[in-house]
Amino acid sequence: MKGPLLERYARVQHSRFSRFLHRRIRDEHMLLLGLAFVVGVGSGLGARVFEFVIETARSQFTRLAVHLPFGVYSVPVGQLVTLLLGGLAGGVLLHTLARSSRGHGVPDVMACVAVGGGRIAPRVAAETAVTAGVCIGAGGSAGPEGPIVQIGSSIGSSIGRFMGMSTERLRVLAACGAAGGISAIFGAPLAGVMFAVEVILGDFGARALTPIVLSSVLAAVTHQVFVSWEPRFLVPDHGFIQFREVPLLVVLGALAGVVSWIFIRLLYRVEDAFREAWIPGWLKPAVGMTGVGVLAWGIPQVLGDGYGVITDILNGRIAFGVLGILIFAKLLATCLTVGSGNVGGLFAPSLVIGATLGGAFGMAVEHFLRPGDTGIIALYALVGMGAVIAGTTHATITAILLIFELTDDYAITLPTMLAAATAVVLASRLQRESIYSLQLVRRGIQLKRGVEVGVLASLRVRVVMREVPGLVPEAMRFDELRSLIERTTENTFPVVDAEGRLTGVIAYQDIRNIPSQQRSPDMDRLVLAGDIASRDLVVVREEQSLDEVMNLFGLRDLSMLPVVDSPEGMRLLGVVYRRDVLTAYRRALLDRSGSGSG
Repeated sequence: MKGPLLERYARVQHSRFSRFLHRRIRDEHMLLLGLAFVVGVGSGLGARVFEFVIETARSQFTRLAVHLPFGVYSVPVGQLVTLLLGGLAGGVLLHTLARSSRGHGVPDVMACVAVGGGRIAPRVAAETAVTAGVCIGAGGSAGPEGPIVQIGSSIGSSIGRFMGMSTERLRVLAACGAAGGISAIFGAPLAGVMFAVEVILGDFGARALTPIVLSSVLAAVTHQVFVSWEPRFLVPDHGFIQFREVPLLVVLGALAGVVSWIFIRLLYRVEDAFREAWIPGWLKPAVGMTGVGVLAWGIPQVLGDGYGVITDILNGRIAFGVLGILIFAKLLATCLTVGSGNVGGLFAPSLVIGATLGGAFGMAVEHFLRPGDTGIIALYALVGMGAVIAGTTHATITAILLIFELTDDYAITLPTMLAAATAVVLASRLQRESIYSLQLVRRGIQLKRGVEVGVLASLRVRVVMREVPGLVPEAMRFDELRSLIERTTENTFPVVDAEGRLTGVIAYQDIRNIPSQQRSPDMDRLVLAGDIASRDLVVVREEQSLDEVMNLFGLRDLSMLPVVDSPEGMRLLGVVYRRDVLTAYRRALLDRSGSGSG
């Protein structure tokens, strides 16, 4: 009985504390900003703790690789055994203590934010830190970025739930944690903000942006208390892209798009192979890590996050032939690590693959176009990094800002923008989904602008359709139209003929744009609604799904759509508003979560 009594007491005290703060801080937005402050500090501290876990695991596994008999005999053998032991430890943890932590993490956060109301369990932070720390510390081909997004989002969500915040606020706080995690681990607050907005929320809402910015900045500042700030990569002196080389940036971007597509396809092919394999679940991570060890026997650069490899590429210390092999070796090693179930991020491997591709491309440019200008290799390597990040994540702005903040080198910004845009265009043509969203699609979750299409697809227009608030006949005089507009709060009005068929729409802006000097008594009498109505009609039918409606709202930037019986008959039945679609979506999510919890 002691356990339930303690839990009940804790809930009572939490409720009292939450009500106290809500009474003291009556402005909900100010309360949200205050919580974003706390989340930023917490994410910065969480990033430092996570780095400590990785460093500790790495030192222990290194000691194993060096001091045990097989390590003394052969370093590759020692590394192979270390990877095997790391995979075994990770597999056991994942199947006993850390069941909620798996893979590269970001898709789970996206799903929790879009579908789960921003609710992420506090234990996720600890479980992810330990399992990812073991994987990366043992030498697995993965980075800390995906796990730190999970850790930061878990911190943000937990703080919001403790304070009894609404679902919408929980989503924002989870995004604040994600931004803070990226900001702290990379020292890149701008990229952290854009990652949270582009990838996690999928929405550039101004109200959510301010707390995310605050959290990202504070996470970076908090992390710098423990680790002095300096650019992640010290870029050697280099020149600028010459005008004649601009087409080459498009070529590099296209190559990055193809490599990104291969990366995405191969990762999920490997994941499917491990899922279907007749191997015990706890053993699969060890098998994947063993495969990485075999690759590392000949190409040791595939191990770990690869930041040291990037530095070597920037300084021209890796030969062209090795770079050509390393592109696909690193790609395969990452797929084996993460696809087998180990916990780790995909940002760092993408950076390595991009640097390898860009470095090899830069060597070719230096050989054929700019003999002796070795500095240009670093420039193309950096551009390749941004292009592959953009191609895999489909987050163009995040990729551009990340490369700039990692290097503190403005000269690479414009070339990176061109190559990254090209990579995203081509990669999205080859594979519509990003490396994150594809995993959600495979689970049956389709997100678009932060909204799950699957939920909207189950709802029909008739559910949210309203009666026409202000029906405007074609023969209505201009003065009557103005009077109608003044009496309502709507901005758009359907126009119908004598038989009730839709013939056009009139927006409040159309009336407002008529200069006052052009208005006259004659105009009020002679000008009819049909004369000024727009004939560029976008209509929907009762049986259409709400995901189709949301697409139309987004493509045409509309807030209202007329509902007709058919495109041929055009008999007006009602209207549907964007706000009503979003309300129906949130209600459906609440119903789903409620039934699921039962």
